[in-house]
Amino acid sequence: MTSIDPSTPHIERLAQAIDDLKSTLLTELKAKDPGWWRVVQLILPVVLTSLLGLVVWNFQSNIQRSLDEKASRLQAQLGVTQHLYEQRLTAYKELYDKAWEVHLSIQDVKTNASKATLARKHLHDSLKALSVVQNANKIIASRELNDILLNAWLDIIKNDTEAGDAALVSQVADQMRSDLLVDRLGPEKVLTTGQGR
Repeated sequence: MTSIDPSTPHIERLAQAIDDLKSTLLTELKAKDPGWWRVVQLILPVVLTSLLGLVVWNFQSNIQRSLDEKASRLQAQLGVTQHLYEQRLTAYKELYDKAWEVHLSIQDVKTNASKATLARKHLHDSLKALSVVQNANKIIASRELNDILLNAWLDIIKNDTEAGDAALVSQVADQMRSDLLVDRLGPEKVLTTGQGR
């Protein structure tokens, strides 16, 4: 420690005392402060920042993976739904064609008394064709439509052609419209009963 000269002004002595104190403290700190602590002070923020970045990246990666899995599942589900809808549309067109054929055969039985045997044979063939198409498409058609077709078929077989014909034409078309969500898709009516065909 340097000695203070009593002849120097009061402020200079105070400044010199502060400088002496500062140099003494710095010398003591340097002696007590190991080098490894300085290295830790430099490296620790870098390591902690890297770890935080790794945690954030991992979290974002997990979120992205989860979103990708959900998007993939949704895409697959939409593909299956679209395929089922296309298959159902094709099956329903075929079922409706056969139901319309049965309807025309019933009309023929009612109006052609002179050719009753031939008309009944044609009705029998039409019912058989409808039954074959219905059984082939049971898995695609709704339960409600299958029930309507079965009840109409049973009514016609029991010679109640009026009840069977009414159920076949109106209820089948209405159920198909409901199953295919036709009324929700747009203002146009795709399937109408008695559309000239």
